[in-house]
Amino acid sequence: FVSCDQPSRRAVVFGFTAACLARVAGVAATPIYEDDWARYLWDGWRTITDGTPYGVAPAEFLERADVPALWVTVLQTVNHPDVPTIYGPTLQGIFAFASAVAPADLVVLKVLLVIFDLVIWGLVWRLGGSEAGLKYALCPLVIFEVSFNAHADVVGVAFMVLAFYLLSQSRPIVSGIAFGLAIAAKPLAIALAPIFVQRRAFAAVIAAVI
Repeated sequence: FVSCDQPSRRAVVFGFTAACLARVAGVAATPIYEDDWARYLWDGWRTITDGTPYGVAPAEFLERADVPALWVTVLQTVNHPDVPTIYGPTLQGIFAFASAVAPADLVVLKVLLVIFDLVIWGLVWRLGGSEAGLKYALCPLVIFEVSFNAHADVVGVAFMVLAFYLLSQSRPIVSGIAFGLAIAAKPLAIALAPIFVQRRAFAAVIAAVI
């Protein structure tokens, strides 16, 4: 039903319901063969307690007695604990917010990531219509990696799509801010730069740099 140009109302309702239920199931599920979420939670706690998650590897905390019991399991689950975090400041803000709301709680982190997923869904719908929106909403890879496995790449993608949408609405300054946040989440977002240059949206580029 997502292959037609204009899905029927029944198809839209069915697809919307199925997409939402799949995401709810994913949030409630345990990640499968994935442990990046532990690093996200740990980084959030480090930001709250130390002001920054950078520069110190999780391994340096493994033998410390002052690590709260709530965080011991998370710390022991972090992959490559001898390597300091590599995640950008936009993501660190999300991780810190999740830890502030509910320390060491994966469900809260998942809910935050799904919110960004829903933002993409809405923007794709606005940009491409109901067919595009449903195709995104029902994409198995998106559902699995965001809702089930709590991959944070969705944050950078959300800001990238938002930047493009705002640029299409002739709002270069706000678009540039979103573009900057996207780069601070995922440097790969710099691939959007030629679009801004092509459209002579130099105000957006300046806003992104600032």
